[in-house]
Amino acid sequence: MPSTRSSLTAERLLVLGVSVLLVTTLFAGPAYAQSDERSAPSVDTSRYGTRCVQPSVMETPTARRGATPPASVPVVNETDDRRVPLGDVAAVPLSVPAGANVSVSVGADRTDSTALAIRDDGDGQVVLVVNTYLAAHAGTDAGTYRVRGNDTVTVTNWSRAPLQPGDYAVRATQTGTAVAERSLRVTTPEIGGITVQRAAPQVFESATVADVRAANRSGLLRSGTESHSIPTVTEGETAVLRIDAPSIVGAVAAANGTTTDRVLSLRADDIELEIFGPCGGILLRESATERGSVRALVDAGNGTLYLLLDTARLEGVLAAEQTLDLEIEETSVIANRDVEAEQSFEVADASLSVDGVRAETVDVQAGNWTTISGRTAIMPGSRFGISLVSRQDPTVSRRATATVHANGTFQTTLDTRSLSSPGLYDLTVFHRQYRSGAGDPPSIWWDAHPGYRGETTTTVYLDDVSLPKGGFLVAYEYDETRDAFHPVGTATEMDDFELPRTVDDHVLVVAHRDGDDDGRFDGPVTDPAYRLSGHPVQAWTATVESVSTPVPNVSFAGPESAVDGRSTSTATVTESPTAVTRTPNTPTAAVRTTDSSTGAVTTGDRQTGATGVGFGPVVTLLALVVAALLARRR
Repeated sequence: MPSTRSSLTAERLLVLGVSVLLVTTLFAGPAYAQSDERSAPSVDTSRYGTRCVQPSVMETPTARRGATPPASVPVVNETDDRRVPLGDVAAVPLSVPAGANVSVSVGADRTDSTALAIRDDGDGQVVLVVNTYLAAHAGTDAGTYRVRGNDTVTVTNWSRAPLQPGDYAVRATQTGTAVAERSLRVTTPEIGGITVQRAAPQVFESATVADVRAANRSGLLRSGTESHSIPTVTEGETAVLRIDAPSIVGAVAAANGTTTDRVLSLRADDIELEIFGPCGGILLRESATERGSVRALVDAGNGTLYLLLDTARLEGVLAAEQTLDLEIEETSVIANRDVEAEQSFEVADASLSVDGVRAETVDVQAGNWTTISGRTAIMPGSRFGISLVSRQDPTVSRRATATVHANGTFQTTLDTRSLSSPGLYDLTVFHRQYRSGAGDPPSIWWDAHPGYRGETTTTVYLDDVSLPKGGFLVAYEYDETRDAFHPVGTATEMDDFELPRTVDDHVLVVAHRDGDDDGRFDGPVTDPAYRLSGHPVQAWTATVESVSTPVPNVSFAGPESAVDGRSTSTATVTESPTAVTRTPNTPTAAVRTTDSSTGAVTTGDRQTGATGVGFGPVVTLLALVVAALLARRR
């Protein structure tokens, strides 16, 4: 028979063991893996042209790609040109006494002239800039006359007569004595032609006309008519549309915003710049504001405008023939008749292929370097990105850059030595997404494509859905303030997502089994996630084509401690699977831990049950056992 001391020792050990289990049950939770790398949203260009754009459901532009432009953006780089066509911008140099205040008359030899007061900054050199487009309207726009540098100008008397073709004396006087005089010659309006060139994708990043010229000297611009009857640009290249029209430079300079804003604001009463094509064709303004895929540059010295189009990311329909049309109405001050310049072009398929595609999948060599190679019709010298993003942990990604060789081939390597196997991955090769896998992963897959936001819902399209044991795809929003995921919509293999209108720009799609076979999603405990190598199968997707926010750098681990769908927790999830409203029983702020072997930081949410305030049935049972043991000791 055991002694009383031995019995008490055994009881203490039992109490200690149960207490540890109680604490573990209270505070243990799932984790959201963190990483320094973030997967970039990919765009499925193969879908462009398959569906006409619905302007009635388009979003209001929110942001542009790239750096924020400075508050004051110079529009033109005027040369000292005193002979310009009507509508252009002229620069008239005047030598005046250093630091003097002078009076300048534009049209001094005419009965009705414009009087200006100019103060020199001390160098004795004044350059008067005249916007002949505004002057032709005989208005009082402040942008009609300005000066370069630190000089200042004020209009003291406006001419009532509109500026017309002819010679105008520009005279500077000081206390009634002439100190400088030049002649400004305004000729009849000039609207030339339009040319189309194809350029490497990286040419789209050109910030100035000088950058475009440098790219041309490097062989990165080519004629768009090399082998086609009309100019043709390959999808993914930069379309360079050159517009020789000096007489619209003044209209561009008169507008507000960046150079791109100013050029695209030419949809005025007298000047219209559009692209026409099937189903509305390429939408210039929507492409610029919603996708950042249109950039405009102005070469005022040559009276030339450039439109750069990133053909992989344009809004609208690229199929068939597109026509860039510049039309000047007969009533315009820069035309005495209807003037139109137009040029048609086509966007050809990139014919992009990747080597080693087997059963629609590209193999990844986990534990080694992976070579990605292929062929494309994109012009030689083009550079584009290649990325590999994990579908078990989307914070894990690998990236590289490939260059197209003279024979149309490309090749690069990705460092996949530390990736898990078996594994599922998204391989994106220059805006085109491929299924990728390491080892022999199960056939769990889906492709998600941004749809459109309607009055009450947001549609996200699903293709190629494969859930081997049935179940659902569940869309989760990530709440950064609470470090928690919340389900906002479900879909089966036959559905698309219909999400709340107010859904975030990105949602995380997770594959779930139907754990209780009731045909509905009952939460991630009852219907656990499909898992691979211990991680839920998941992927971020944009909810609309216009994306202005980055992909959250988090991954989903699920509120249940489960492996391969076998749940070991009896806690329940009480939030509605489609509700966005945050309830007291939703996951709360995460607990962060560090993996001692890898240094990776993970966060796990604390999940409360439905049977008590923060306590599930297991916790309650353990508490009763501890109480009983303590009572026995007494």
